Amino acid sequence: MIYIVHKSQRTELLGRNLDEYVQVATVHGVFKDFYKAYQVLVYSPYKDRAAFDAAVQESIKGFEANLAKLNGLLGNKEFIAGGITWIDFAVADFMQVLNSLSEEYLKPFPKLAEYQKRVWSLPELKNYFSSDKFQQKPINGTAALWRG
Repeated sequence: MIYIVHKSQRTELLGRNLDEYVQVATVHGVFKDFYKAYQVLVYSPYKDRAAFDAAVQESIKGFEANLAKLNGLLGNKEFIAGGITWIDFAVADFMQVLNSLSEEYLKPFPKLAEYQKRVWSLPELKNYFSSDKFQQKPINGTAALWRG
């Protein structure tokens, strides 16, 4: 068990053992690099919407390597580390964002699309997503050309 905050407040969100913790940390590293590339895409200044749409189409090929890494790290597991951890929430949310931007991103990676749906179908999340508290859009801030 990995401890955070205070040893009396244990959590399994970082992994139940060292192997799971390493898996979470590895995926986090891939995720950070990938998310930075996404931010560059949506926050870069574009001449017009057509230029942005062209950049999105180009990014589909560019993001493929990161999606392949995440797909490989997920493997045949239900969740990234085997059991649910915090990184599952971050990655599943990001997969939903990519799918909102273009369904082409996840087309070659059906396991990632299924994974995203599996995480968002967890009872606590499903209840939240169907409540009035949940707002699917806007996704990005006002400085982004694409806000969702």
